[in-house]
Amino acid sequence: MVTDHPKIGLKIMRNMSERISWLTSRVGSLSSTHLEERLFAVLTAVAAEHGTRTADGLMIEFPLTHEELSFLVGAHRVSVTKALKALRASGKVEQRGRCLVLPPG
Repeated sequence: MVTDHPKIGLKIMRNMSERISWLTSRVGSLSSTHLEERLFAVLTAVAAEHGTRTADGLMIEFPLTHEELSFLVGAHRVSVTKALKALRASGKVEQRGRCLVLPPG
């Protein structure tokens, strides 16, 4: 099929390459020992892929529960709550209602 339809083969290879790149990034972020770093890496990836660029930075406009974030970073929900609080205190993440903003810099 790929030899008969080379465009399909190229599309499949691009898609697989993107998935491998994403998985490599996820494994790298999970290898970090500090939960705050892992959480910030996941939030940065989500904001880059699904966020909206605003004057204040990248905004994640859909709510992410602490339970969902805990699944993404491989930690307990309570630990994610504390890490998110620390990220807000350091200015790396801002809470705007149910949205999160990652300021530039």
